[in-house]
Amino acid sequence: MKAAPLYKVPVGARLVLDDVSWTVIGADKNGYAVEGLFDGEVTNFGIDWVQNAIAQNRCEVIKPAQLQKTKELLKFTGGYEREEQLPKEERVNIRARLALVAAAEKIESEGHKMTQRFLSRPDIITRLERMACEIAQEPNLFHISQVGSTRTPYDIPKGRTLSEMIARFKYFDRNPVALMHRHHLKGPPEHLRSRLCHWQEKFIDFVLNSAMNFSKPKLKPLFDLAKGSFEVPEDAFIRGFEFPSIVTVRTRWAAISKLVKTIGQNGSKFAANAQGAGSTDVRALFYGERGAMDQVYLSIFTNGKGDIVAEEIDPKKEGEELKPNEIRRLWMSFMLDVATRLPLAWVLSESADTDHTMALLRMATRDKTKEKERYGCLGTPAPPVNLMLTTADNGPATRAKNVYASQLGAGMSVVTSRTYNSTDNPNVERVFGTFQFQVLVFEKGYNGSRPGDLPGAEPMKEANISLDRLYEVITGYFIDEYPNKAHDGTGMFGATPNAKYRKTKKLYGAIDPPSPETRRRHLGMKKELSTTSEGILFNKIPYNSTELQSFHDGKAKKVTVFLDPDYLQRVTITAEGIEGIMHADLRMSALRDQTLYEAQDLMLAAVHDDPLLKEIDDAVLRKAIKRRSKESGFFSDSRDPASYGKTEYLEKKAAQLANVEVRPTGTQGATVRPGNIMDRSNHPTAYKTKRVAETVMDHPTKPATDKPKSGAGRIYAPIKKSKL
Repeated sequence: MKAAPLYKVPVGARLVLDDVSWTVIGADKNGYAVEGLFDGEVTNFGIDWVQNAIAQNRCEVIKPAQLQKTKELLKFTGGYEREEQLPKEERVNIRARLALVAAAEKIESEGHKMTQRFLSRPDIITRLERMACEIAQEPNLFHISQVGSTRTPYDIPKGRTLSEMIARFKYFDRNPVALMHRHHLKGPPEHLRSRLCHWQEKFIDFVLNSAMNFSKPKLKPLFDLAKGSFEVPEDAFIRGFEFPSIVTVRTRWAAISKLVKTIGQNGSKFAANAQGAGSTDVRALFYGERGAMDQVYLSIFTNGKGDIVAEEIDPKKEGEELKPNEIRRLWMSFMLDVATRLPLAWVLSESADTDHTMALLRMATRDKTKEKERYGCLGTPAPPVNLMLTTADNGPATRAKNVYASQLGAGMSVVTSRTYNSTDNPNVERVFGTFQFQVLVFEKGYNGSRPGDLPGAEPMKEANISLDRLYEVITGYFIDEYPNKAHDGTGMFGATPNAKYRKTKKLYGAIDPPSPETRRRHLGMKKELSTTSEGILFNKIPYNSTELQSFHDGKAKKVTVFLDPDYLQRVTITAEGIEGIMHADLRMSALRDQTLYEAQDLMLAAVHDDPLLKEIDDAVLRKAIKRRSKESGFFSDSRDPASYGKTEYLEKKAAQLANVEVRPTGTQGATVRPGNIMDRSNHPTAYKTKRVAETVMDHPTKPATDKPKSGAGRIYAPIKKSKL
């Protein structure tokens, strides 16, 4: 047999479960049928579940009679339920009345019946006053309070008034707020108190509604324009309608809550960041569980040279702009561990892009002792950690596909926070303000939080801090200062980040070590290269190994090389058609302890040495080459014309050699029959003469030399020379 419920939950009672109110509309052995107070949803709650919630102090049961009394009390007091809601002066009055009621109950305990006539007797009133002062331990209790209608010692409630006060106090379960004055309820109801007519109220609403605009108009110009746009009905005009004054409109505008005005004039997203409720949840418990990153445009100008310098200006170039990046502002990418608030990585750059986000992830997963030694820090930087989860906003520097792919490949879960929602990523954003007002504000070139914040300052002219010096300041702050300061963030309770790290390490043990292979393949750089007999060159840095040479086998082959820019000692190599991966080691000991960027600077410095010495070296080199070329005797005198005709001579020679002899073929002329060679009409010359004559006839502009003979059909030139 199932046991009966321990706690009584009657029908009609109100259940407040996890700040949600439900009304019990039915109950049986299977559970309670409830209805939502705000949305009207009907559902069933199990008996055991409700009983456990009551036992665990997660559910409040308000009985129907209590609900009814609460409703009556709120109506009687005008909305007040506890004395803490009342002004201080009214609480003093309640204290005096409560002492008077306590004195009456004490007299009643002596066997007297508290009738209205008994409470009207002067001796009883005097005794009540004296006993009330003794109970409150205040001789002048009725001099500093207003118990009756006036503030006088003799104006004490009596008779029916005092009897009703005692009965009301007991009816409302001895709630002191039932003894308050109700002067604020005097007069007509709230909806009838206004002296303005219906259309005047509508005009005020019209103006205030127009003021809720993102352009944020001023009330006075808006008020004047609204008069011309508001249509006044004819009946209201007949009754003498007049527009309310601007003072009335401003009073109504001031009565609107600041949050409502912020939403109306700035939007919901801005209001959520500026005046939202925020978040107080603990989002990580141990070191390396969650890393948060973001970027900020630093409020300081830096000088590219690091010093205030003077430069000689060419008169021809006077008026030209400064060199790029001489005076500039920089971006800082930052990441911290959410559980301990330890700074994990910080990177300075001219722009917020994906390359620097990758550098930020690499710095978080590597040792930062080099920065500590280089800048002389005293503290211990955060150890390298293999992050389980990373969170960032939806900015262009973090939402790129290669950044997401790198994090997922390295075993990190990626959480993208919403844009313009500060509660999604509050831990890292809060550091930026702290860093600005504790560090940047004391450096030359600081330009304030917003445009026009420092009207008297000239940050661009005052800028004298170099990028390296600024990075030194940032590194010192995030290694020596920030981890050792008491932190009052959610879950920190005043502990320092270093203390929190030691505590989490003690509670949760050691952390997973970062993998060098994972860093190279997913967080490093990738290039397609060709093998040689000496290995490979990654940005002119040589790498080689036995397995790479075996793969090369005397023939250049395409390979994919993965390099960790922070550790140049080894690279990972993959190639199409082979199983597994290969490795190659650095073959230049001078670069072994350098990062990729330091190695590139070192090689660049070797090329771009002192310009003056470079010119001397070039001059010596040119003279040496000239002398050796003359002494070799290989070249002829450049002043001799014969030094320039050899090519033409060889071209003619080549043309002769390329010429091929061609034997012409014989031609066969016209012939005649044997024995007719002397016949003029059949002689070949006759055809030639005929063709000439026909040509002359075809061109009438050319006169013929002889007229043709009739009937002959041919023209013959006169014979002047023998043909034999």
